[in-house]
Amino acid sequence: MKTLSPQNKSFLFDLVLVALIVLVVGALMAAGVLEEFDFKQYDSLVRLKRGVPDPLDSVLFMTRGTPVPRSSVVFVCIDQASLAAYDKQGQGWPWPRAFHARMVDYLTSCGAKAIVFDMILSERDVDRLNAEPGGGDGTFGESITASNRTLLVIEAKEGAGSNAPVTDARAVLGPGWRIDDLSLPSRPSAVYPIQELARGAAGFGLANPVLDRDGVIRRYPLAIKVGNAPVPSLALAVFRKV
Repeated sequence: MKTLSPQNKSFLFDLVLVALIVLVVGALMAAGVLEEFDFKQYDSLVRLKRGVPDPLDSVLFMTRGTPVPRSSVVFVCIDQASLAAYDKQGQGWPWPRAFHARMVDYLTSCGAKAIVFDMILSERDVDRLNAEPGGGDGTFGESITASNRTLLVIEAKEGAGSNAPVTDARAVLGPGWRIDDLSLPSRPSAVYPIQELARGAAGFGLANPVLDRDGVIRRYPLAIKVGNAPVPSLALAVFRKV
């Protein structure tokens, strides 16, 4: 029986070792173990940037960053404290659209470069006693038009959309963006704001984050093709505006 030379033995050993590594990695990938580790590592990086303590950071990283707040970006949040304060005054949710109109007027007067509503305004304001016809949508729409800097949300859908689609340059990326070669996700339709509000909006963006397998949102598509029209994400829409 012919014996293998030391060189051939070494080559055969390396070949078997590589095959085993490929099999193990493939099994881990199929089981989602490597993806889970990637998620944890990414989450630790995000916490590191935000300065939030995490025991895993001390294992993966040697230093902890200090977050630098951006004074140019202001979040106006509808939080539980706000809801409770207005509820005590007899004004439950949803708030009248006239509230949002006053906010747009105020931010416009303050010189905001862009005013962004990340709520889907696809339905008319609720009817209220002694309210103007349309429940305040007319007032809100007038403020949006006058500001010339208010952006609204579009939601891409797998099923049927709603309201008249916005197909002009405010909601569609033109040829100058050179995105034809990108592999963009696509949806057949979208939910648009009602016409009273959409008519005067300065721009539109998508609110369609990607939900990972562990139920956490870490990704956000730059754009989505709604039908054949490439529609920007809300973040990209704001970038276009400012």
